[in-house]
Amino acid sequence: MKRTPLHRHTELQRRSFLRAVNPERKAKRREAGEVYGPGYVWIAQQPCILRGHPLHRCAWSKDRRPEAHHHPTVGAGGKDANGCTPMCHAAHDMAHSMGPETFQRRYGVDLDQLARTWWARYEAVRDEAA
Repeated sequence: MKRTPLHRHTELQRRSFLRAVNPERKAKRREAGEVYGPGYVWIAQQPCILRGHPLHRCAWSKDRRPEAHHHPTVGAGGKDANGCTPMCHAAHDMAHSMGPETFQRRYGVDLDQLARTWWARYEAVRDEAA
């Protein structure tokens, strides 16, 4: 069988651009309240859990939107907002690049316990508003 040769000094051509996020899928999940419900939105607006930590320089600014880190991650099945902790972009990036065990060991935090604490705070605020 004859193979098509690859030309060394030519760029690969892509006909369409890849999207990092599928907006239709994200909208469906948000409507279902799976991942991005009101609890997630509230937690994402809170201060970073590593704010003031000596090993971390928080990347919290008006330009950068706060983020909520799912533990376990969404890709690993973490679909509930009650498993979220608030983080700045830098901390969220590190949590994903290091992995949960290394992140927790390095910063001395327990993501499961923090997620339960933040969810309890959200429920208290929600109940007061109702």
